Amino acid sequence: MKKTLALLLSCAISAFSAASGLAAEAQATAKVLNITGTAAQVLLPGAAAPTALSVGDELPQGATVITGDGTDVYIRPMGGAVSTIKANTRVEMEKLSVTTEGASITKQSALLNLKSGNLVSSLDPSKKGINDYGVRTPKGVAAARGTVYHVAVNGVNYTVTTGAGTVLITSDNPNIAAVSVANGQVSVSNIAGGASLPAGDAQLAGVQTQIANAMTVATAAVAAVAENSTGRFDADASASAKGELSNVVQTVVQSVPAATSAVVQAAVANAPGQTTAIVQTAVTTASNATGATAESVSAAASTISAAATTANPTQAASIASTATTAAPAAAAQIAASTAAVAPTQAAAIASSVTTAASNAGNTTSSATIAAAVSQTVPSAATAVVAAVATASGTSVATLTTDMSSSTVQTAANTASTAAATTATQQQVVTQQVSTATNTTPVTTPSTTTPSTTTPGETTTPPATTTPQPIDPSTVSRSG
Repeated sequence: MKKTLALLLSCAISAFSAASGLAAEAQATAKVLNITGTAAQVLLPGAAAPTALSVGDELPQGATVITGDGTDVYIRPMGGAVSTIKANTRVEMEKLSVTTEGASITKQSALLNLKSGNLVSSLDPSKKGINDYGVRTPKGVAAARGTVYHVAVNGVNYTVTTGAGTVLITSDNPNIAAVSVANGQVSVSNIAGGASLPAGDAQLAGVQTQIANAMTVATAAVAAVAENSTGRFDADASASAKGELSNVVQTVVQSVPAATSAVVQAAVANAPGQTTAIVQTAVTTASNATGATAESVSAAASTISAAATTANPTQAASIASTATTAAPAAAAQIAASTAAVAPTQAAAIASSVTTAASNAGNTTSSATIAAAVSQTVPSAATAVVAAVATASGTSVATLTTDMSSSTVQTAANTASTAAATTATQQQVVTQQVSTATNTTPVTTPSTTTPSTTTPGETTTPPATTTPQPIDPSTVSRSG
């Protein structure tokens, strides 16, 4: 009888609150948006054992998601937010609630208790005013309102890496001050007392690989939401992710430059529709970096172009053109490096770079571009020269003569040699991305060998492959 009266009283209070416009908080659920892999389970409150998790499931407060090898789970813990539960992770929906006043949502709360593993959180910054989101670690809560960040828990220790926005870590110990982790910063609980440090800080030297992997994983997760190839993500979350993807790429180029190739590969592989935007953001950020030199910009731009092309070779020409527009002085090296990883498109790449460099008022001669690409992919030399001649409005004979000058040959040799190194590096990066994102490594591409052959000589072009994207629709179980 007492329980019945209490329930009636509760209902009456809720009805009164709704009618009068007073704030009313109610429990919510987290929706499973997508699953990749086959090892996703959920332990429901009060259940003795976990059961299979399916796309579309609603997770109540107290539910625990458990993932195994090769399996990611994307959930919506609240409006405009996507939490990506990475492989080999265990996370509990500790709190899920929505507070309303009349018909308006005034607060949406989600507290995810990360027991072990890795979790990427992407929050719509336009909802900062109502967001109350956090990830519990063994030593406190990493909270945010509109940001992208990665949290890893291993035993009693945690690492928080911020890709965009700011995260506030509040310790379970009231005597320890809160730590604010801005974009490009990292907090490792057992380094410097968990202080927020720039990603490249000397105190973090021993965990640079983990930081690079965290940024790569976060980028891949946000890119998958931005691309929304399955249509399973909310329109507002996908739109927000596109902006956040750009912010994360910019943060990496500025703060963790060593991770640029991996992040660009992961971003383009998972959001091919955003390829040129990703390249433009990355190259422009590198060009505007404090202390940037012509050499550093050229190296960064060509590496970014090669990384993007490795992930999406069908857009090689537009990638190279976009990179050249952002860094026109690097035209020859961009063309050579891009052609090194997409040799079958060498002529189209050389043509697009020639046009982009000319439009940008660059002084790099079309002869240098043609010579650099011809040396990088000698089997395509004849087609390259013809394409560049057409793009530059000159004759093949005149262009060939210009290419033979010692100045052009020296510049071309430099660009071609650098291109071979870049292409080899991309093979290594592809493996790093596969390892970081827990995807199956693909066969790495063979690289080209720089040559000083003249137009018309032929060799067999190397094969190229595309790194495996984290495709949210690859293996999904919808019950």
